[in-house]
Amino acid sequence: MSPLLERFERLVVRVVPMVVLGVVGSAAAVFGGLTDTFLAFYAVTWALTLAFVAFVDRARAEPPDTTDPLFVLQQRYARGDIDDAAFERTLDRLLVGNDLERSRRDVEREFLVE
Repeated sequence: MSPLLERFERLVVRVVPMVVLGVVGSAAAVFGGLTDTFLAFYAVTWALTLAFVAFVDRARAEPPDTTDPLFVLQQRYARGDIDDAAFERTLDRLLVGNDLERSRRDVEREFLVE
């Protein structure tokens, strides 16, 4: 899917429910339908709409690349497989090396082979 189409789809998912709720709320206010029951229903509908938008955004999030050496390094550090010094040393090799791709291959070889 093209990036422009993805952005449009994301915008539609976020904006259309909010516009519909705004129109319904405005129509109710204009035509005198702002009863306590309607306001309670309207508040619940807003909450459900926001939850739906958050759910759609989360469902579309790309999973992390588990083959990326930086991801592997972070996971090993989080599990306690390596200490602070090893993490920082390896991170420096990944991010500051003269040849980033070569550094990533070295770290990948070091951590994926173990």
